[in-house]
Amino acid sequence: MGLSEKKRNIELAKCQVLCYDCHLEKSKVDITDLDYESISGENNINNKYSEERIEEIIALRSQGIRTNTIARMLNVNRHLVGDVINGRSWKHVTGIT
Repeated sequence: MGLSEKKRNIELAKCQVLCYDCHLEKSKVDITDLDYESISGENNINNKYSEERIEEIIALRSQGIRTNTIARMLNVNRHLVGDVINGRSWKHVTGIT
């Protein structure tokens, strides 16, 4: 058993039994070697949104719809909408810098 496998097993032991399979699948990558800044968009482990959803945000904003309204319409966090519109996140999809 390698060091990274030992670390993974220790972390998995901390999880609830109900989520063990999910965490086991996600932990197949040794996360100590990952550079989270370089993993963007749909490939990020913590991603909640699709590129299509981000494109919807941009399209609605281009129609002049306000940030809070877009957030309510799409059932997303208003901070996400603001970050997308202002180029703080999903830049690789929006092209906004």
